[in-house]
Amino acid sequence: MQPLGRKALEAVADQAGCGVAQAEAVAQMLAGGDTVPFIARYRKERTGGLDDVRLRALERALVARRQLEDRRAAVLQSVEKQGKLTPVLAAAIASARDRAALEDLYLPYRQRRKSRADAARERGLGPLAEALMGKFPGSPEELAATFVCGDVPDVRAALEGARDIVAETLADDPGTAGEVRAVMAAGGKVTAKAVGEDKDGKYADYLDRTEPLAKVPGHRALAMFRARNEGVVSLGLDVETDGSDHPAERIVRGRNGIGPGDAWLSGAARWPLRRCLTPRIFPALCLSMKPSNWSGILMSPGTIPSASSPT
Repeated sequence: MQPLGRKALEAVADQAGCGVAQAEAVAQMLAGGDTVPFIARYRKERTGGLDDVRLRALERALVARRQLEDRRAAVLQSVEKQGKLTPVLAAAIASARDRAALEDLYLPYRQRRKSRADAARERGLGPLAEALMGKFPGSPEELAATFVCGDVPDVRAALEGARDIVAETLADDPGTAGEVRAVMAAGGKVTAKAVGEDKDGKYADYLDRTEPLAKVPGHRALAMFRARNEGVVSLGLDVETDGSDHPAERIVRGRNGIGPGDAWLSGAARWPLRRCLTPRIFPALCLSMKPSNWSGILMSPGTIPSASSPT
């Protein structure tokens, strides 16, 4: 097992609320096979007197950091094998502070099944999507009309294909994902809706409820995710708009400015948020909001479907 570097140890120490030297000493002892009770009782001189509670927190932080560094190495290797690793991307991957940011960077390079956006690109609608995300004369319908031919029978089909491409582009953009995550962390609401039979009634308290993400306690999160995995409920994460524009729309407009395709683009922005971004950022948000309550719960086997291994 490779020892953690100075930067990683500083992050661990900050998370656990101890000194870097303490974190390094504990990391060395744990790697050598010492247990937390043993270290707490017989190695106080090396830990600076850290008690069992602080040592447990430090152990969890060290495990999480090693997992992050292992994942970082796997992502770098995967992108490099594809021949797409640029100096800028390598630097961004190396500086990613958490798993969520790392996965946002890797998402465009994951091998995946053919998407609706891929099919739209094959029909020649890539340039239309790019134009709709920028500045152009006329209306979206007028622009889309110039792409009607062959596999694109009408304007509606052209705009639907362009929407699929725009949606995937927005969902794969690390900047957009980061902004959406910040909005959701500040005002996101978790909604659980019954979709299946709760035979034993064990999830009765978690059906058809909505509450702020920041106020969901760990035990309720565990029950909600398990209910979802068993097909009893569907989980959603969104923000209340009170009739105003959805945050996803404001983010897209802020990144692209105002143009003739603004209304169309704003509407297209809602789709990637709900279908692509929300399932990906929901667990990561839960982890970041309440690390003491959530980390062990949400990372337990079977709680959240894995979608993070390079393929």
